[in-house]
Amino acid sequence: MSNCKFCEGKVIKAHEYGERIKTMKTMLNNMLGFDEDYDEYDRAEDGVMLNSGNVLSFDNSSGEYAEMFIEINYCPFCGKKLERE
Repeated sequence: MSNCKFCEGKVIKAHEYGERIKTMKTMLNNMLGFDEDYDEYDRAEDGVMLNSGNVLSFDNSSGEYAEMFIEINYCPFCGKKLERE
């Protein structure tokens, strides 16, 4: 259970699924070959991350809209019990 990137508060980047319209930022990154290092961000841009001990933050808009969040009791990746900080 140790070495879980999510429990360490790092962003777990989402992958594209389906054939719907992508965000402008995603399309530009794909066309121009940019690939940002999401580990340096403190935001869950295009992925999920853990905040405040048990708050799962998520974004699927390349930062174009506000992040959403839900409180969770267990890590969805390793199963560790989570407590609010």
